[in-house]
Formats: sequence, structure tokens, C-alpha cells
Amino acid sequence: MEVKYLGDDSFQIKGREAILTLGPSGKNTEASLTITAKDKAPFFIFRPGEYEVSGVEIWGGKNNCWLFGMDGFRFCFLGLNWVEPSAKKIESFGRMDILFLVLNPGKKGIRQAAEIVKKTSPLIAIFGDGQSKEFLDAIDQEELQPVQKLNLKQGELPEVTKIVLLKAQNGG
Repeated sequence: MEVKYLGDDSFQIKGREAILTLGPSGKNTEASLTITAKDKAPFFIFRPGEYEVSGVEIWGGKNNCWLFGMDGFRFCFLGLNWVEPSAKKIESFGRMDILFLVLNPGKKGIRQAAEIVKKTSPLIAIFGDGQSKEFLDAIDQEELQPVQKLNLKQGELPEVTKIVLLKAQNGG
């Protein structure tokens, strides 16, 4: 599985059977998520609900908080203008392998993002290279070098939260 940051508030995950674009894509700027599977037309998700498309299970979307399972991994995507989930909602997430964060503007948004990482304890927290300095300071993390992509394999996840800074790609 390969993860890339497309810029702004968009990430892309290439799995075995499908490609999932988190946030607006070049094909549809109104969609919250887009699933593209081999030999099938893209499936655009515009509103909260439960979906299963090409082996990708998706639920949520309220307050721009999406949960999904793909290729044996459990993900959470907090898109642009997300609202901090309640303690009950965080508990309902269960195991969270990867958390994608779109940093809301301003110091308040960065503090909230740092709190979410601490509360949810994902194995990997991924964010784009936009406001990295302020966010890293808020979570007491040393400077990170942005990477082009992240390759994920079952059984190779860290035991404690690892922060990953992805560099924006030109297209997917």
C-alpha cells in the first residue's frame, strides 16, 4: 500500500484493489472521498454515511471525520474544517492504524490536531508539509524531513505513534 500527499487537503492511498483519494480530487472538487477501482468508473462520496466499494469499507463523514478499512488497515481521515470528535466517538474508533490530519488554520486548529494525536494514539499520524513547524512544536516532536510517499505493509507498523510528514506531489 502506498500513501501520497496531493497537496492542500488531499491524500491518496493505493491499495491492492482500489485507489482512495481523501479530500477533493482533480476529478471532482466537491467530493469528500473518491474510490477508483480497476476497470470501474470512480465512485464519489459527497455526504456522511456507510459505504462499501471495491473492498473499501467507509463510515462516518459527520464533521468531516471519516473512518475506513482497506487492505487490513484501519484509517481515520480528518478533512478540512473537521470538528474534534467526542471522547465517546474516539473510543468507538477502536484500533486506529493510520490517522490523516488536515491542519485547520490558526493556532487553535494546530493545538486541536496535536490533542487528537495524543487522544487517539494512532500507530502512524500523517500530515502534509504545510504548517509542519507549528504542529511539530505542539506535539513536542523534533523536526522531520518530508518524504515523497509512505509504503505500508502488514506487520511493519510501529508500536508507538510515529509522525510522518509527506511532501506534496504534482498529481496522483
